[in-house]
Amino acid sequence: MRKSEEFSPYTEEFINKVSPFVTFQLYPPGRSFPFEHNGIRNCYLVRTGNVSFYRAGDLLIGGWHSPCFIGLGRFEVAATLYFKSNEPCEVAIVSREEIFDIIEKNNLWQLLSIHMEFVSDRLLHYASLINAPTAYEIICKQLIALLNEPESLRESITAEKYIRIKTHLSRSGVMRILSALKAGEYIVIEDGILKEIRHLPAKY
Repeated sequence: MRKSEEFSPYTEEFINKVSPFVTFQLYPPGRSFPFEHNGIRNCYLVRTGNVSFYRAGDLLIGGWHSPCFIGLGRFEVAATLYFKSNEPCEVAIVSREEIFDIIEKNNLWQLLSIHMEFVSDRLLHYASLINAPTAYEIICKQLIALLNEPESLRESITAEKYIRIKTHLSRSGVMRILSALKAGEYIVIEDGILKEIRHLPAKY
């Protein structure tokens, strides 16, 4: 797993500093958390478990391990974003106003800035995955991303569906390339689930 896909130690420290001022609750798998609800923006501190991010229409963005801090950025498309728990997760829900008040009173601005730097890196990495010049390169990058997802997500979604809902490539096109990679023993797929990447050729 590349470094930017691991949780940040500064994010963990930030959550530890904020934890005494918020209330965590254990939520079951499949719980949905909107970035914005009835015009109100909330922030989420995920202390345990892992989650997957989506845009409206169930367009999967990707998964993220805990601990993570979600919802502080000023996204113009916040109303279209949400995340789901892939397994039991400890989550604290805090309004943006409350979290800024906690940050101010406890002098956590430096930790917050390092956290936001980490988030920016993840967003840039995601953008690189969907802007490869050819469908084959996009699929290869998404296969690598899938292999790095939390196991609970990786084992619950087929490689074809994961790629298609993240990229909007055609099902037939994705299946054709996956079938060729499997036939060439470049990847191992069992019942549609990606198990292993052995080697991805530079060209299709």
